[in-house]
Amino acid sequence: MKFNREYFVHYYDCDTNLRLHITSLLRYFEDIALLHSEDAGVGLNYYHTNKIAWLLYKWDIIIHNYPHFTDSVNIITEPHGYSKFYAYRTFDVRGKNNEQLITGNSIWFLVDTSIRRPTKITEELYGYYNVPMEDRIELKLDEIGTVNRIDNQKEFFVRQSDIDTNDHVNNIKYVEWALEAIPTDILKTCVLKRLKVIYKKETHFGKKIKTIVEINEESSGIICNHKIMDEDVEVCLLETHWTKQ
Repeated sequence: MKFNREYFVHYYDCDTNLRLHITSLLRYFEDIALLHSEDAGVGLNYYHTNKIAWLLYKWDIIIHNYPHFTDSVNIITEPHGYSKFYAYRTFDVRGKNNEQLITGNSIWFLVDTSIRRPTKITEELYGYYNVPMEDRIELKLDEIGTVNRIDNQKEFFVRQSDIDTNDHVNNIKYVEWALEAIPTDILKTCVLKRLKVIYKKETHFGKKIKTIVEINEESSGIICNHKIMDEDVEVCLLETHWTKQ
C-alpha cells in the first residue's frame, strides 16, 4: 500500500547552496514513514501499548537531482515485504512534471522495547500495512566499504537534543556526525549523490562519540567511508559518494 505526501522545501531545510540538505531529506522520510503508520492504524500509540518499535537498520539513497528552496516535492513511500523481524520500505521523491529526483531503499527491524531485542512481525501487523503475499519481496542493499585508515576524525558527547522517542540517538544524527568529519573543501566544492548507512548499535545521552572518515578519490568522484564509534564500540558505518559541483 503506497502512501504519499507533498513537502515544501523551506529555507531551514537547505544547505549553503539552497539545496535540500541530506538530513532534511531524512527527516522527510522519517516523517512520511510515521504518518503512513498512523494512517494504517499502527502509529506511535499502538507501538507504545504493544511495547514494540521499528528501528532503522540500513539506508541506500541515490540523489539524481536536488530540490531547492521554495520547491515542492511529492514523496511516495511503500512497504515492500517482511522477513521474520525485518521489513523493507522504499521512498520515491518526485518534482515538477513527476521527475524522479531521489530514490531511497531501507531495511527496518521490529524490536520488543521491554527487552530491547528483535521480535517477530505478527500477522496482525502484516494486515495493517496491506502488503499482498505475492508482493512481499526482500530488498538487497549493497555492502558498505570499510574504514582502513583515518584521514580525519572528530569527537564530541551525545546531547539531550540527539535523543528521540525511543530513548536513544535518532538515526539522522549519525549522518550529521559523519558529515562533520568531512573536510570543508569537499563540502564546498562537491555535491552528495549517494548515501549508504548501516546502524549496528544504539547509543545514548552522555556517551563520547568519535566520527572517523577515510577519503578516496575515484575517477567518478570522491567516496568517503565513515565509522562512528561509541568509546571502543562500532555503532554505525556509512558510505558517501560525492561529485564536483
